[in-house]
Amino acid sequence: MPRRLGSALSLMLVLGLSACGGGAGDGGAGGGATQAEAGRLLPSSDGIATEYLLPDSLFNWVKSSVSPVRTIYAEANDDFADLAGFGAAVGDARIVSLTEDTHGDANAYELMNRQVQYLHQKKGFEVLIMESAMFDTEAVWRSATDKGGKVIDLAPGRLFFMYSKEPSARKVLSYVDQQRSGPNPLLLAGFDEPAGGVSSMNELLPALTQFLTARGSVLPADSGWANFASVANMAAALTITQKTNTTNFFAMARRIQAEICPAVAPVSTNLRNDPSWWCLQVNGLVAAAQRLPTIALTGRPPSKDPREAQMGANALWLVQQLYPNKKIIFWSNSTHGLRRYADRCVVEQTPCGPSEVSVPVSAISMAAETLGKSIFVVKNTALAGWLTDYTGGDNWPVFNFPDNGLLTLSQLGIKQAFVPAPADPILRARFAYMAVTKPYPSKASMPETLAREMDGMFVYPNSSPAVKTDYPVVPLP
Repeated sequence: MPRRLGSALSLMLVLGLSACGGGAGDGGAGGGATQAEAGRLLPSSDGIATEYLLPDSLFNWVKSSVSPVRTIYAEANDDFADLAGFGAAVGDARIVSLTEDTHGDANAYELMNRQVQYLHQKKGFEVLIMESAMFDTEAVWRSATDKGGKVIDLAPGRLFFMYSKEPSARKVLSYVDQQRSGPNPLLLAGFDEPAGGVSSMNELLPALTQFLTARGSVLPADSGWANFASVANMAAALTITQKTNTTNFFAMARRIQAEICPAVAPVSTNLRNDPSWWCLQVNGLVAAAQRLPTIALTGRPPSKDPREAQMGANALWLVQQLYPNKKIIFWSNSTHGLRRYADRCVVEQTPCGPSEVSVPVSAISMAAETLGKSIFVVKNTALAGWLTDYTGGDNWPVFNFPDNGLLTLSQLGIKQAFVPAPADPILRARFAYMAVTKPYPSKASMPETLAREMDGMFVYPNSSPAVKTDYPVVPLP
């Protein structure tokens, strides 16, 4: 994943370089590559090691499996012939998770738009689920399908701003609109908690109140409801701090959950009348209220992030309950969309022992605990260029952590291609580690590697700084 170099160097202090090998998947024939294995010695200036050994087994796999990609841009009447290797790797998977690394690369959005169109037109995928608030995206989609609005017009201010206000990212929303009147529409949903969207901030609490009242609940008339609503609105607006008193909010949320959360499957085609859907909205508000004080205090989410767990639960509900028989594309940042695991002690910030259990830490990895191999995970990676800091800071250059796949492509001189992960468990295990020969022999576990965090990897020569554009917030029809 492209990152600031300083972050990479800091991360190595945590990862370390294990001179004895070790680590998950290590040992025996299935372990990471060592100096005893034949390979190429490659000098490095990445700040992590000064020389790597690229094993012949991994080099040969990538060389024999790589598929050059003609273009990252969607085109009219595209035959997608260059994506046949991608399609073969996806196979019969029902779910594909497409990821972008930084929110700041317009070319990643261009490529993902083309991937979506290929999966929809050639592989029969029917639903696009984006990293955007579940509540706001439902409002946009319902207004578009029931009242004739356009997704691309209604998205700004509701869907995540880098997806709804960046011209390259908006292309996929235009594609969704174009397909709505055709024989095979591409449905749209979101799987994030309430996250500052105008619908979440202005409509969620009134709609929840109306829903509970219609069910005969006494909670909206309770003396504690006004306080709950006030804090819930702050959660939806992302304005809770460590000074916010959330005690009454959490108490009322538990009472709401007790009333509606036993429902596990949709009971209404109108989600605004469905208790299982509303359960997820309340849970999302709770997750926001749990994590926002830590962010306000430290600038970072908690190590065990409630948002990630809620996104995983939302994803699982959408896949299993709302769209049980449909093929689904997830579109998100790689933080959420890759298979990410960490030692339980690191996540829970407890002392680590000699043998630790790995636990899922990303939304997709949490969902994959239930869905298993039905998910195919894709990483999209620029090899060079500059990226926009979507939070408002200065642009910064691409930095990719070392990876056996990337090293092989560099040796082959290939800059735009798709590489699938091998099925062979021995090769998969070897991809998980970088064999370091200098400054001293060791094996380094990198945070993102082919065959562990992802099932396939697209690369392209250069990023292009994303440009967030001002678009008006259009009232829902």
